Amino acid sequence: MKLMGTACNRRLGMICQFAALFVCGVVSSSGQNISQTGNELILKVKPVLGSDGTVTMLEVREEFPGATRDGAPLSLKAALSAITVQHIADSLIDLEVKDAHGIVPLETSDDPPVTGYDSAFRHLRAKRPTSSRVSVSYRIPITPAPKHGPPLGMAAAGKGVAGCGIGFLLLPENTASNVTRMMWDLSSMPAGSVGVVTSGRGDINVNGPPSEMFKQWVLAGPALSVNFDRPSGFHAYLVGTPPFEGRQMLEFGDRSYSALGAWFRYLGLPDYNLLVRAINIPSFGTGTAGEGRGGSLINVGPAYWPGQDGAYFRSAIFHEMTHQWVGLIQGRASWFEEGLTVYMTATLPCEAHLSTPEECAHDLNRNLRNYYASEAKKWSQKRIDNTPFSDEAAREVPYARGALYFANLNSQLLAKSKGTRGLKEALYPLFVVRRDGKGLSQDDFEEMLRRELGQKAVAEFRATTIEGTEEIVPPSGAFGPCLARVTVTSVLKDGHVAVKGYEWRPIVDGAPASCKEP
Repeated sequence: MKLMGTACNRRLGMICQFAALFVCGVVSSSGQNISQTGNELILKVKPVLGSDGTVTMLEVREEFPGATRDGAPLSLKAALSAITVQHIADSLIDLEVKDAHGIVPLETSDDPPVTGYDSAFRHLRAKRPTSSRVSVSYRIPITPAPKHGPPLGMAAAGKGVAGCGIGFLLLPENTASNVTRMMWDLSSMPAGSVGVVTSGRGDINVNGPPSEMFKQWVLAGPALSVNFDRPSGFHAYLVGTPPFEGRQMLEFGDRSYSALGAWFRYLGLPDYNLLVRAINIPSFGTGTAGEGRGGSLINVGPAYWPGQDGAYFRSAIFHEMTHQWVGLIQGRASWFEEGLTVYMTATLPCEAHLSTPEECAHDLNRNLRNYYASEAKKWSQKRIDNTPFSDEAAREVPYARGALYFANLNSQLLAKSKGTRGLKEALYPLFVVRRDGKGLSQDDFEEMLRRELGQKAVAEFRATTIEGTEEIVPPSGAFGPCLARVTVTSVLKDGHVAVKGYEWRPIVDGAPASCKEP
């Protein structure tokens, strides 16, 4: 499985769409009918509490058809590691696999080690044919929360737990199942606790092969929740005690969701689940999101780190939610997926009066400082893509370089059309085509440039953004009417090399009246 890329302070994407199938079937613990076809994977997760009332372990039970889709012996798989989460498959306790004939003996093999965003898996293959339905049970301790990187491990947050499916699941990889019936056992948790995955709350069905569950963000516990009636599809949940007022932050997420839907337009207001976990140890603010697939998970500690405040996490939430609409480009490309997201995070919150100009500038300038000070500033996109995940300074270059490119492109489009046609209008047809299943490639993007601005724009895009041989210097107003460009000098970590660059700062005198509106 390939994890969708991000750098350490808010990224990654691996979420799956939710589709509910209501057929005659069993009644869930919440009293709602959920589908039963006889061909589904039944997955039940039970958080287990320690003596202090915090989650220490997860108990997992599964049931699925013994027949395989390829006629080969049944095979199960669990991740060996997932970026910052190590020893996942090694942590399974009391694993038991059974069918109608009793215990199913297994043989194990591991994938070769990988780097970057790929995950290597352990495969557990049955040493005899399986019949009827197979049952799997095991326990797995929660993982210590890393202080950097995407929050993939299942970590305790207050009296709850949250993380990602890849961080704790062992799943069949060649069963004929095409829907997972996700169920929760919250009997050991405080009254009123909820269980949520990206695809929805409570006992639900998730369409697709079992591997879709590796891509789900997961949260369980006594969560603060914010749910809005239709037409909004926004829902938000928080477990633990964050350093900010929780409800206000979740409501900011709802306003951001509405602003993003209105700007991009092509998706309307789809279902979206924002999950926030406040873990019990100090941690950088991190986050991960599904590009175009319905959810995100934000990770915070019990107190702000130096340089963090409420605005920092509002920016983090807006950034991660923007991935829903920016989505993916064929072959993966951080200049697009992250660069456009950084550009939108620096501009749309001000335009929609969700943030002040100071707040909009802050996250942008952090990315720009990393860019101008990085030795990878003039590296090609291909070279950056081949750089290990641990080299965050290089990995983050396309975030700023892409943001500068899109700011400059928007300015060029507006100049040509005398203010009537900008980036929003140019990108909309590409997003519609992708939404309708035809995909979106770099070739499609370049054809849009050629149509809008001519072949010269294609050459400029390749030189500045793909090859990195030319630096981008957008005009002063490229990040909106409230910010202006200034020249700055940064000193690299060794204290000896000064680097010239640019920042965008709020206009003090002469800013439009709209910049002062709340």
